[in-house]
Amino acid sequence: MALGSFRLVAPRIFSASDLRTMLIRMDQATRVLTAAPRIEALLDDDTPRLTVDVHRLDDPEHIVIETLIGFIHRTIGWAIGRRVPLVVLAMPYETPPFMRYYEAAFGLLPTFGAEVAVLGFDADLLDAPLLRTPVDLEAYIGESPTNFFSIRDHGSTTADQVRRLLEQGLTGDWPTPDEIAARLSVSVHHLRRLLREEDTTVSDLRRDLMRDTAINSLVIGKESIDELSARLGFSEPSAFRRAFRRWTGMPPGAYRPR
Repeated sequence: MALGSFRLVAPRIFSASDLRTMLIRMDQATRVLTAAPRIEALLDDDTPRLTVDVHRLDDPEHIVIETLIGFIHRTIGWAIGRRVPLVVLAMPYETPPFMRYYEAAFGLLPTFGAEVAVLGFDADLLDAPLLRTPVDLEAYIGESPTNFFSIRDHGSTTADQVRRLLEQGLTGDWPTPDEIAARLSVSVHHLRRLLREEDTTVSDLRRDLMRDTAINSLVIGKESIDELSARLGFSEPSAFRRAFRRWTGMPPGAYRPR
């Protein structure tokens, strides 16, 4: 969906009183905006689902599809101010060679080879009230396209809190585990134990943050590889390129706008 179209329909979508109404309005909006991928809200089952028909997209690397599904998932969480754990995720293409990205971005591995993209979540969330004001919405839209391509949820787990502290490293020095533990008022040992219970580490979270930031920058296309690698703390662009291929299985150029 183009940003101009999103601006047109967003006020009605996000003036809904609860998530159910918001998703119904999103469904209705894509019936009218025929150039946008069709989003259908199937909310009457035990597991509510959104299906997204992306067959008209020219996206051989599946980057646009992944970004769109991530944006929809993230926007739902933003609207209700809480995490939206997915219990169903399906992608309309064959299984890619590198899978770690999906679990980091969406919280579970998708089913591949579906006819349409599918996101399913717990039915209890449908009654969650929308917490965003028109001012919040304008700020959210105003942060586009950065907001469209970043990957984050609205959780409050230890990993979420550590990631928010690590984000300071994108504009300055990376906080150490000792500094993070002090900010969270726990010992380093206890911090590591909490993260281990969530199957992650400070190093994993930093790597994922760097990967997400790199993808965001590459898709937007305003920052050179040299600038991006320096901002992320790499000694030279070639080191960044090697790291990016380890993270995603693809070179940075695959994420550049065509």
